[in-house]
Amino acid sequence: MIPGRAAGGVSSCEADGATCRAVCFNDGERILMRGESRRGVAIVTAMGVESAGLSRALAVGPWNQRLRRGWHEGLLEGYPVLLATCGVGQRAARRWAQVLFEEYEPRLVILTGVSGGVDPLVGVGDLVLGESIYQLEGQHVLARYPVDPDLLALGREVGAWVQLRTVGRRQPRIVEGGIATVDYVGRNRLWAARIAGEHGIVAVEMEGAAIAGACHEAGVPFMAVRAISDVIGSPWQWLTMIRYLVPAQRNAERLVFGLVRRLRDEG
Repeated sequence: MIPGRAAGGVSSCEADGATCRAVCFNDGERILMRGESRRGVAIVTAMGVESAGLSRALAVGPWNQRLRRGWHEGLLEGYPVLLATCGVGQRAARRWAQVLFEEYEPRLVILTGVSGGVDPLVGVGDLVLGESIYQLEGQHVLARYPVDPDLLALGREVGAWVQLRTVGRRQPRIVEGGIATVDYVGRNRLWAARIAGEHGIVAVEMEGAAIAGACHEAGVPFMAVRAISDVIGSPWQWLTMIRYLVPAQRNAERLVFGLVRRLRDEG
């Protein structure tokens, strides 16, 4: 169950003398074809390729879609979903989050996409369920946004049965830990080891803190599912990232798909 939110599903209803499909939630809210409020799950990635699999599974929803670059609205397993590309970096993510809460009413925001991993805590292909999102400047923590324990438990439950494919020759694991947001993901292995030791950080990316901060201000639950495409400071780090970005992220999409299905079933 999403903390503080009602579960939902798809049904039919009567409106203006005509039958139409609607998304009906337990609190009695009905979202009709011409309704402005969808109140589903917003799934956010920095790049469109990171949600390509989910996009192919998205069905047309029972409403008039807004036309906005990088936004795809519809039903995923019968549950209202917004797939959105925010762009790379905190500045782009912050601008996107402002638009999100002005034009959409998400019940939950899930940030997913690839990230750099911290050796030896994670390896290429592993998935990270973020326990907290840290905004870092160097080694210093500017802000920390903890993820609701119920959402972590939900991610853990789904992760126990979702089928992940091998990445390279390695079977991925699902790891829980801190995720750091920085302005630039470098190649400094010693820096990565220090932030891991001091804060329990296992993955590093460039958007999470901006999205998590906006969710905190709006009172909207937030969680992060990151796929490790490369290990910070490893040989040929950037070539590894290019090679494994797509297969690693497809497993993250499988986990996110399972989360949406679980939320639907709770309705």
